[in-house]
Amino acid sequence: MNPPFDVAQAHRWFAIEWNNATWDALEAESLDATQQADALHRAHASVAHWREAGNDVNWFRGLCMVSTTEAALGAAGSAIRFALSAETLAAKLGAELADWDLAFLAEAHSRAAAAAWEEEQARTQVDTERAAALLSEARQQRERARQLGEAIAEEEDRKMFQQWFERGASIAAFQS
Repeated sequence: MNPPFDVAQAHRWFAIEWNNATWDALEAESLDATQQADALHRAHASVAHWREAGNDVNWFRGLCMVSTTEAALGAAGSAIRFALSAETLAAKLGAELADWDLAFLAEAHSRAAAAAWEEEQARTQVDTERAAALLSEARQQRERARQLGEAIAEEEDRKMFQQWFERGASIAAFQS
């Protein structure tokens, strides 16, 4: 039976709506538990809809968003896995990606590593070598993101990235 609507159009609509809702949540000052769960579900739903209605560039961007969302919610392992998946896809896409895509990928990596560092710091028995390696990775990726962000050609895209990048300054791993 055919649905009473255009399926491709619906996938695209939900992909865009859930993507925007996720970024809005990530930009909020604070989220309660329900809002956190909603942000995570919307991030994953957006990627699922992009897989149906978009292309591999949309999928890549969705993976970066999911990684960032997972990191923001403290799920370091998932954040790292999604960042690595995005990195693998980026290698395949190459020149199809915009300059700002690579800056956001490095930013996602930095936040994932920072979340892993925070998890390690919260342990009763902290593995100081692991914690130091995670902190180093987080800071290296953050520096890479900063450099890539500064190299974004279009001023509007560069400003958009810089605003997001600045929000990450409050993450403990990035404070001196």
